[in-house]
Amino acid sequence: MSESVFVGLCEIMGTSQQVAGRREGTVIREMVIRRITPNDGIIQMDSGSRREGFKLKGSDMDTMFWPNNHRVIMDMSQSEYYNTANTTLILSDSSESPPGFTLLQLLTPSRYNEVQSAHIDTTLSQAALDELLVVVHCDQGLYVSEYCRDISWEILGICQQITGNLQAALYSYQQSPTQYPFHKIQTATQRRIQDVVQSIPLT
Repeated sequence: MSESVFVGLCEIMGTSQQVAGRREGTVIREMVIRRITPNDGIIQMDSGSRREGFKLKGSDMDTMFWPNNHRVIMDMSQSEYYNTANTTLILSDSSESPPGFTLLQLLTPSRYNEVQSAHIDTTLSQAALDELLVVVHCDQGLYVSEYCRDISWEILGICQQITGNLQAALYSYQQSPTQYPFHKIQTATQRRIQDVVQSIPLT
């Protein structure tokens, strides 16, 4: 890599020290917040390029809000380490999921209706996916506001990928960047396209 290219990248992303400093600052901030957040409080978790210290123009922001008393475990044996009287346990099982996805099973009740009602009815889910497919595809998506077309294709692709329809998911992901880029999700879209391409079996 030439010096001029390196200097140009540093102007766009920052120097390696600046990127590392931003990343370390985020980690420290999250550690402090987690320690002072009460058990029934809400934790904010960032991910994506900004979490890694990059501040790129147009990059997407990934933020998740998580109840502090909800804990995800990877194995049932880990449940013995938690007091289920004041902690909601969620089991993560990726044994039958495509790469990058996992199934979450609520093991103990949650006081949050959004969490408690998150059980998936597969019949209703397929019906909803069919409806979304019609809306997004109908008349080249003209029924969908131009400000929602990129995210609509993205959501459709995610649903198709989860159900195992990789060819349809690839098509949907490829359509998303061709729309008006209102939600600035191009980076995530390209990553999903790469994941799907790698997952499609060679014929």
